[in-house]
Amino acid sequence: LMTYVKDEGIANLVSISGDHHMHFAGELYDDFDGEAPIPVGVEFSVAAISSKPTFWSLYEQSFLPPAFKKMAFMELENGADREIVELFNLTLLQGARAAAAASDALDKDVGRATRNARQNPHLRYIDSGANGYGVVHVYADKLVARLVSTNRASDLPGDSGSAIKSEAAFEVPAWTGGEAPALSPPTVSGRPAYPFG
Repeated sequence: LMTYVKDEGIANLVSISGDHHMHFAGELYDDFDGEAPIPVGVEFSVAAISSKPTFWSLYEQSFLPPAFKKMAFMELENGADREIVELFNLTLLQGARAAAAASDALDKDVGRATRNARQNPHLRYIDSGANGYGVVHVYADKLVARLVSTNRASDLPGDSGSAIKSEAAFEVPAWTGGEAPALSPPTVSGRPAYPFG
């Protein structure tokens, strides 16, 4: 299908899907296994707003052998503070070696600096621990998408509603047949998912 889109010069192909128990955004290639894949469209997939568990929390809550735990999460302690880092995002974006390097060093920056260039180069954003929703605005000259992460639906919302934890915003200018789409890197606000903060 993607080869057909490329060969026919079809422009402005956008896939919008959901309920994958995580947010992700990326490019669609004509041949994901090719030596030089060509972007022909973009894709936004939205987390479920109320499904429990999230994709990442399945790994957090499961008994994992140490080698697999390194690819899913790590715990950092700073005095009395404890932080759980969602390494699964890094595993999908940059490869298991990057996640294991971060886990071994107990250092988020080590993970960010390690990359397998062949590991999902089409992905631009992933939040495997997200509950939330997406909003897409389509204009004549561009598409603007926002992937919003919220507290879980089972959490008490408070007087002003459920809290927004983070938001990743993307812009895609319209393109013509024969051109490649230009998916912007995310502009992330709030508490971004690792490794985007």
